[in-house]
Amino acid sequence: MKKILALLLLSCLLFSNVSQAGAVKITLIEKWTEITREDTFSYFADYYKKDIPESYMYIDLNFIDVKETDSLYRDLQVLVYLDLIKNSAIKIHSGKKVDLYTLSKLSENILWVKATDKRNIDFLKKKIATTSDLDSIKRVLKEQENSIELRKNISDTWEQIEIFQDVYKTLREVHYDRDDLDQKKLIYSAIEWLTKGVGDKHTIYFPPVKSKDFKEEINGEYEWIGSYVDMLEPGNLTIISPIVGSPSQKAWLKGGDRITHVDGKEITPDINLHEAISWIKWPKGTSVTLTVLRKEKILEIEVTREKIIIKNIEHKILKNGAFYIQVKNFGPKVFKEFSVVMDELQNQRNIKKVIIDVRDNPGGYLNEVSKMLGFFVPKGQATAIINYGENDDSYTSAGFDTVDFSKYKIVLLQNSGTASASEILVWTIKDYYPKSIIMWEKSYGKGSVQNIKWYSDGSTLKVTVAKWFTGKTRTGIDGIGITPDIEVELDEEKYKKGTDTQLERALKN
Repeated sequence: MKKILALLLLSCLLFSNVSQAGAVKITLIEKWTEITREDTFSYFADYYKKDIPESYMYIDLNFIDVKETDSLYRDLQVLVYLDLIKNSAIKIHSGKKVDLYTLSKLSENILWVKATDKRNIDFLKKKIATTSDLDSIKRVLKEQENSIELRKNISDTWEQIEIFQDVYKTLREVHYDRDDLDQKKLIYSAIEWLTKGVGDKHTIYFPPVKSKDFKEEINGEYEWIGSYVDMLEPGNLTIISPIVGSPSQKAWLKGGDRITHVDGKEITPDINLHEAISWIKWPKGTSVTLTVLRKEKILEIEVTREKIIIKNIEHKILKNGAFYIQVKNFGPKVFKEFSVVMDELQNQRNIKKVIIDVRDNPGGYLNEVSKMLGFFVPKGQATAIINYGENDDSYTSAGFDTVDFSKYKIVLLQNSGTASASEILVWTIKDYYPKSIIMWEKSYGKGSVQNIKWYSDGSTLKVTVAKWFTGKTRTGIDGIGITPDIEVELDEEKYKKGTDTQLERALKN
């Protein structure tokens, strides 16, 4: 048991960055069948495929020479889904032979197996890799998972690992209720607190039950009140934004509202985010009473839960030649929906103004908003810059020429619930169209990027891996937000009666 627990904690600490823990030598054997780029990517994808959900298959690939009907397409989707390769409009050259140097570099970048073969690089580049080399990598991976070398590389933390093991052992052996202890709960709680120790509210571990709720939210279909919430500090459960058309919005909950009680139960600093959310969730048709602190007012608001299905985009033609686009969420299909809207806008002859509404839009997939910005940003220029701490990566525009936005007046509507990907959309458009007008409230200010890892037991890790900056001016908004050009409060009483005074002002401006 001691060995198992040590390996469990070690893998949490190290497996995502094995290459920094020490070099792993790959023995390259020059025989057997020569391999192609397709063989290589398929091999790498198979290593991860069993541990990720089928949602990876919804990703649209940008590679020029790979068709959706090709067997390689699914393998590349896996690697793009895990952010192990970049989804770019380039050629894969699937039938091209792979040299030993390229295989070694790919192995290091995708599998975190760092090759340290000392032979001349020019020699490696001239030798074609074979299936035996793939077998060598497989053996290294197996050894890596069980190697006692990991222990040597973390000698400075070994004492704490020994303490962890002893605490676990002591609880199981001498605690008064030892026979009733849930062993899985103990381990899952330890991993949860491991992520909390990072001090980043966006890095979270979800045990299987909580992971199920998290996946439902990502898929955009679940049962509750329909608000994006966050715990800004212990005990401070705050609504980031109500989902457009949801029970929360109908009940007039607002971004910035602090929920202090749920059906009379107080949210104290001992209650974490997901426990507080579990109090609010329940089957559709039932009601929950929230005690809300709004500025200096204390309000009791009853909300009826519903099944929430998030639609990405709504659009319509308004008076005075205005084309209105509301982007509610940057889900996995929003680019396709936005492309249809752009085709319709192109066919309109009397449009003078385009209003893009991302009020209460909490963000979503970075690759989706980057593709959407291809309609605004010249081809090849950066839509966003992602900084991973030591290096930058850029998302670039595909340069769609469907619509000439230079001939329109552009108005961007945001509020305190505008966050993440929606902030990228607003500020990048402002970067490239300086005359566009940002209206209403200061945005939320989320400038970080998270990756998601799915585990075979149903649990999930969401981890912050980078910060993003706008492509043209390299502006960062994390913890800062975007200040509007025109700031006007929404008239709540008129809005309750069906009049959106902010949108009306946008039409007049």
